[in-house]
Amino acid sequence: MTIRHSLTIDIPAFLSELFAQIDRYQDLGPNWDGEGALPIERKVVLRAKNLLQLIATRATSLGLRWENPSVAPNPDGALELAWEKDDRWVMLIIEPGQSKVGCATQEHGTEPRYRSLSKDEAIGQVLWAIRG
Repeated sequence: MTIRHSLTIDIPAFLSELFAQIDRYQDLGPNWDGEGALPIERKVVLRAKNLLQLIATRATSLGLRWENPSVAPNPDGALELAWEKDDRWVMLIIEPGQSKVGCATQEHGTEPRYRSLSKDEAIGQVLWAIRG
């Protein structure tokens, strides 16, 4: 079952609640944390939802079990999307004004690794993490 969403694409029903949560972050406004946080811009929200749609589609086509990520706003006006499975963890950071995606990964208790990746590379990192 799919639901028509404001992105004018069909999204799987399992993403609709996650997308609604992400949409609500646009309502935070400036200084939402009381310490000068930047608001979450619509462009950031749209990029995050587009990326999630791509990741979910690719995961489904590979037969991977999908679990929605944890989503949190970042005081720099970014959205953070995090997945954890077994001993792997990945966080994507969708920042305003950036074409690349911030990506932090960690495996087997090693030190986290941070990189700036293309959209396709970021998708690959999430697939790596959810394969477990």
